[in-house]
Amino acid sequence: MTVNTINIVGQVMPPTGVPDTSSRVFFVMTGYDTDADDDAVIYPVPGKDDEDGFPIAADGTIDVDLWPNQEGERNTLYRVEVQVHQLNRPVRVPIASISVPNTGGPYNLNDLLGVEPPPDATVEEYIAQLAAAAAEAAAAADSAAADAASASGDADDAALSAIAAANSAASINPTNFLAKADNLAGLANTGTARTNLGLGTAATSATGDFATAAQGTKADAALPAASKATQPEAEAGTDNDKYMTALRTAQAIAAQAGVIEKYTSSAFTATAAGLVTVSHGMSGPPRFIAFRGKCLVADAGYAVDDEILLSINQSNSVQSKDSTPVITDTQISVRLTNNATAFNASNKTTGVTNGLTNTSWEYYIEALR
Repeated sequence: MTVNTINIVGQVMPPTGVPDTSSRVFFVMTGYDTDADDDAVIYPVPGKDDEDGFPIAADGTIDVDLWPNQEGERNTLYRVEVQVHQLNRPVRVPIASISVPNTGGPYNLNDLLGVEPPPDATVEEYIAQLAAAAAEAAAAADSAAADAASASGDADDAALSAIAAANSAASINPTNFLAKADNLAGLANTGTARTNLGLGTAATSATGDFATAAQGTKADAALPAASKATQPEAEAGTDNDKYMTALRTAQAIAAQAGVIEKYTSSAFTATAAGLVTVSHGMSGPPRFIAFRGKCLVADAGYAVDDEILLSINQSNSVQSKDSTPVITDTQISVRLTNNATAFNASNKTTGVTNGLTNTSWEYYIEALR
């Protein structure tokens, strides 16, 4: 019974570009394997002697038939080495480790060579790295055997260690490791992992469960939005659990005390028996009315820009002045007294009641509701 083989071809050259016909190429398995189809045990050939290798043609090409270890059940590899001669001594140069496909062919050796894994290698890359380390150990064993026949036993031990290392690498199950790309998705129990890391229940809480920067830096000092009083609650004034903002406080005061409306008319000049009518714009008739005067020309002891409040009904020992307003929902109308001076005021300096010169003052109507 024979087993299936795959043809491997290619070109092996030294840096000089001139093929060395005395060199040979070796393909040494990293351990024994089992052919899945033919139920045969495939064992490695140590490759210590020149005749164990395969010749390199004058043009640097090779043509080799190998058992396809991808058909095996133990994940073995082939260590590829080239034997050259330096100072009349054979030196084994390790190339890389390859895995031979179980269908197709021929395959170019260059296409089967592995690539050195990066520093953040995955589990699979790590397995390949271990296999390469096994190849280096085997190469060291071969070199020791060539240097001294007396050390052959040690070289055999090194070769066996290399084979054992390769077998150990092949036995690694990638599913027992976390893949970097999965971002911890492969953990068997995420809850136990959080407990072991001391994360507590906060690790599974939504961001909305914590205080924001606007609420405060500590959760126990945060004021949740649901605890803020609404306008109806603020105006009713019966809820003792909700907190109040500045706006809600103003709304509550206005609702409890009532809104005070106020009106100030444009300036007018008093004339004897003159009629002043203004639209106050309030929600109803005003409840309080007064006159305010502003001095334009110094008069009765007052300086320019002095302002005084004047009563509606005025009298002194000489005459009585009565300017009675008529109020409606929309307007205020005042018929001024027919005296030469419409308003009286105490002299700012002497206190004597004086009639105010009409043209020396401008007047305003002030109203509240």
